[in-house]
Order: sequence, then C-alpha cells, then structure tokens
Amino acid sequence: MKTSIKTLILGIGMAVATISTSDAQNQGITDKGSKYGADSVSCITNLSLYKEFYRQQNYKDALPYWRWVLKNCPRARENTFLDGIKIMEYKIHNEKDAKKKDAFVDTLMMVFDGRIKYFPRHYKTFEPQEGTILGRKGV
Repeated sequence: MKTSIKTLILGIGMAVATISTSDAQNQGITDKGSKYGADSVSCITNLSLYKEFYRQQNYKDALPYWRWVLKNCPRARENTFLDGIKIMEYKIHNEKDAKKKDAFVDTLMMVFDGRIKYFPRHYKTFEPQEGTILGRKGV
C-alpha cells in the first residue's frame, strides 16, 4: 500500500516536472515538429558542413548547406538564422548584379522573419525578442 502511494506521488511529480519544462522550452513556438526535421541525420550532416565552411568564412561553400538546413530543419539552432544574416549581408555586399542582389535582400528579410517565427523568445531570459529582431530588420 505504501509503495503504491509513493509510486503514484513520484509519477505525478515527474509528470508535472516534464510538462513545465517542455512548456518553458517551447514558449511561443507555433511549429511543434521535430527539432531536426523529418531526416535528422541529413540535418545534422548539413548543419555540420555549413558550420565548418562558415567558421572558415567560406560563405560561398557554406551557402547550399545553410539553405538546406534553413528549409528542412529551421528549429535545429537559432544560430542558423544569425549566421544566415551574416552570409546574406556578405552576398549582398559582394554582388554586382542588381537582380541577384535583390534576391539576396529578399532572402535576408525571410531569415529575419524565420527567426521571429521559430525563436520568438530569447534563449536565456525567455523574454520576447520580436521587437529587437524587427528593429534589426529595419536597419
């Protein structure tokens, strides 16, 4: 009898802890899909490849892997969006063709919007960061 009551109390405590932890982690996120998308192995592979090129400031080679990650597993890391801003700014600055430059500007705006959609709250404080991101988008 005492064992079953202890087990019941322990089970309820664990359920409450799990629910409150997952709620805090997912506040404001509308897309509840997997963090690494449908194909987690490909996501991690492409994430690793783009990050290696990005660290070397080789944005040209990082671009296709970064685009794949952004399209297929945007919730993997917030840094995907932060790195994307830097990659797009580099591409805009170095592009001479006006049409391509406009396309890169459009992608940059999409990156800001994606960051608001998937990471609306600051990762440490859980404070809303939409206003900050929109301010950076406007500049």
